[in-house]
Amino acid sequence: MRHVTFLRPNLGIGPPHDAMAPLVFAILKGLTPTHIETHLIDERVDPFVPVDTDLVAVARSLQPGTALDLGCGAGQNCIWLAERGWRVLGVDIAGSAIRSAEAAAREADVSAHFERDDLTSWNTDDHFDLVVSTYALPPRGRGRTHTLTVARDAVAPGGVALVAEFEVSLAGSGWMAEDHLVTLEEITDMFPGFHLDRAEVVVAAHGHGEETRRLPIAIVVARHPGPSSDGS
Repeated sequence: MRHVTFLRPNLGIGPPHDAMAPLVFAILKGLTPTHIETHLIDERVDPFVPVDTDLVAVARSLQPGTALDLGCGAGQNCIWLAERGWRVLGVDIAGSAIRSAEAAAREADVSAHFERDDLTSWNTDDHFDLVVSTYALPPRGRGRTHTLTVARDAVAPGGVALVAEFEVSLAGSGWMAEDHLVTLEEITDMFPGFHLDRAEVVVAAHGHGEETRRLPIAIVVARHPGPSSDGS
């Protein structure tokens, strides 16, 4: 299958711009032949994105170790982890986001590493005690499957994966295209043999830009069945 990527440049952030994104992408996708898989890349950097609360809850239950953030954006999660003793790698396709993350890490005087790459094809042979993907999965298709496979395979024995993404019931609102949303099952099915510490859909406040909405979110916390690096 052929692929085409639409790039959203770093021109503006906020509700007026966000409201147009699903419509514009839907039009572009509708004009693309059905045998071509489409992706949307957002080059914007949002200075108002907070540290993910689900990440905070999971990380506080673990001993600091190695962490991988898939779709790290401007690095807020990576920096929060690094400040607490984690050795962190963040990956994101947006160059502006990686540059902001590197600058923020220098400002915070923490050691965190960042790579600019496409999650739909990026791979790693390393293993991590914590693997995170929060609101960063590619659209439904081979790229999403690849990203979730990398997330699963990168979890070290005894380690934990956290995946949080907007759930498919949001499609009816017109706020986001359906293929950018997830079902809980499509995430849990990617972690066979893992213990599911948490697997649920919740309606929770989610901040983006200067706007906060209550949105349905699928959250999975999956633990690798092997012994952890500290022997527990």
